[in-house]
Amino acid sequence: MTHVQSVLTVSPAIGRGAWWPVWIAPLVAGAYYLALRGAFAFSIDRVVFDASDVDVTDLLAPQWGSHWIYRSFAEAVSLAFGLFVVAGIARQRARAASIVGALAISIVYLLQNATWIYFVYFANSRWESIEPWYQHVVEAAVIVGAPFIGSAVSGPALELNGPTTVGFAGINRLHFIWLWFAAGSYASGVLLGSCALPSLLPIIGANLRAQIRRDGGNTATGSRS
Repeated sequence: MTHVQSVLTVSPAIGRGAWWPVWIAPLVAGAYYLALRGAFAFSIDRVVFDASDVDVTDLLAPQWGSHWIYRSFAEAVSLAFGLFVVAGIARQRARAASIVGALAISIVYLLQNATWIYFVYFANSRWESIEPWYQHVVEAAVIVGAPFIGSAVSGPALELNGPTTVGFAGINRLHFIWLWFAAGSYASGVLLGSCALPSLLPIIGANLRAQIRRDGGNTATGSRS
């Protein structure tokens, strides 16, 4: 009996995944993270009850102020979204790319807060903190938590790609070079629309009641005729 052995060879670039998405992970993660985070910051005056202590149009003014709960939510969602995109672009290198992107964000916040601590508490200067101290606690949580979020979202991104899809969920990976702008604009629209909905509900309700009364009147008129 002749045994025929077939050997299936897989290209290393396909089997293990290319490395270039890992190298650009900091740029891609930063772009998508900042796009969504910017949408949250831009919409803060429509979401919180009183946003008089922030001014997103002035870089020398507080951007988050006393709204640490809103910022914590914004940071978590923005991190998860940006790192999920990075993991999806990297395909088989999803976990490596998401963690590299997360570490890049953590390092930026680490350097920023180290500089803040030095000038505010140690240097002989008149520097004052723009944001309240608890906003820096939120940033410290980002520094520690970003790699864990990156590791967590890499699994779903890898499953979404699957063995037969092309690009990231069927989208050419090069499109994600510019889609960060569309994602940020879309998020801003969704947030502003969601915040405007409660104020529109009374108007919608009044229009529905008026329509029901008109329909009822037309029905009654038709019955008499």
